[in-house]
Amino acid sequence: MSLKPSKYQKLTLYNNKNSKSVDIRGGTVSINYYESILSPAITAKIRVINTGNTMRDDAKKQYLSIYNGLPLRGGELLEMDVLDLGINKSGIKLDLTVSSITEMINEDEKESFLLNLTSGAAISNELNRVYKKYNGTIDNSVGNILTNVLGVNRSKSNIEATQNKYTFIGNLKKPFRVLTWLASKAVPTGANSATAGFFFFETQDGFNFVSVDSLLKQDPVQKYVFTQITESSETFKPTPDLPSLDYKIIKYTVDRNQDLVKKLRFGTYSSDRYFFDPTNFQVSYKKFTSEDKTNLGSENIIDNLPEGIIDQPSRIFSQVLDKGTLEANVSKDPNADPQLYASQTVSRYNTLFTQSINIMIPCNTNLRAGDIIECIFPKTSIDSNETDDKISGKYLIKDLCHSFNPNNSTTSLNLVRDTYGKYGT
Repeated sequence: MSLKPSKYQKLTLYNNKNSKSVDIRGGTVSINYYESILSPAITAKIRVINTGNTMRDDAKKQYLSIYNGLPLRGGELLEMDVLDLGINKSGIKLDLTVSSITEMINEDEKESFLLNLTSGAAISNELNRVYKKYNGTIDNSVGNILTNVLGVNRSKSNIEATQNKYTFIGNLKKPFRVLTWLASKAVPTGANSATAGFFFFETQDGFNFVSVDSLLKQDPVQKYVFTQITESSETFKPTPDLPSLDYKIIKYTVDRNQDLVKKLRFGTYSSDRYFFDPTNFQVSYKKFTSEDKTNLGSENIIDNLPEGIIDQPSRIFSQVLDKGTLEANVSKDPNADPQLYASQTVSRYNTLFTQSINIMIPCNTNLRAGDIIECIFPKTSIDSNETDDKISGKYLIKDLCHSFNPNNSTTSLNLVRDTYGKYGT
């Protein structure tokens, strides 16, 4: 298989109180870097082994370990620049913050520990609160919170335009909590039915506030093929699907194919929703039925459900309309009318995770959480070399982990999609 080593170009820890710094490249055993469309912040873990005679203490005229010599107590800045020596010759260059130090072991004049790291915005999230009143479209509120509360550079933000307006007060909630809450209410500009629902997450490029449909409408950034052929095999011949073993799926497991009971419990396919209007004390009713909406695969998953599931609601919601509570003049229009998005959001989120597959590939730091890739899997048959058109096709990267070490580097992906079939509609 085509696994290449990684080069640690820069791994420097800086103390917050003094000018001390230390280069930890020589003692770094492994680096794991993580992204997820369900996580508002990127994280990383670095395993370090140190001999103990690394940093000089001029006052005591002796050499100390990194943990006591820096000292390492949490909150330190780490400048990370790691180069993947695979086919793309790309890497990750970031400034991260030490959130904790765990698995600390001291023995035989040697120490080892695990650095748990996160982005600076995750630290800022714990120190700031959203307290102002916001109005206008949801994307404008998201941009204001990122820039003015979290202090994120607007050029590092990818915020999709929303069509619905929403007035709210932060109530001293943390920024990440407010932003993920707003994501569940947002409807993209020009959207039709069943298109509500956004994700708020961070990648190495910055923050993203994007709709489910926008993610699924992307073209694949790369194609990967599962094969048993190795680099040493004389039978490997480049093909349009597999031009290089750098695009080979090393191994894969099907994590989930369908969880019907869970989807029924959430009201994914059909639900009843009752709304109480506090301005006139009236109760309105709306029934939601999932539409035939497939993006990544070609099958209509609704057609394969047991008869009657779509017709009979599996969940009942009740909600008070957010109406007339934040404006001087009581409006007749609900605040971001939940009758237009609430049930759609529940359905869209849950439908997206219908199929889940874990794969391992040679390291590719050009991939991001939220990207679409195409995967080709063979049929499970001794006598057939044909493609399995049911599980092959386009997938959304839900979770991503780059594992760097001096010998070889890999990327592990958790992939999801809304239905089956190789060619999407």
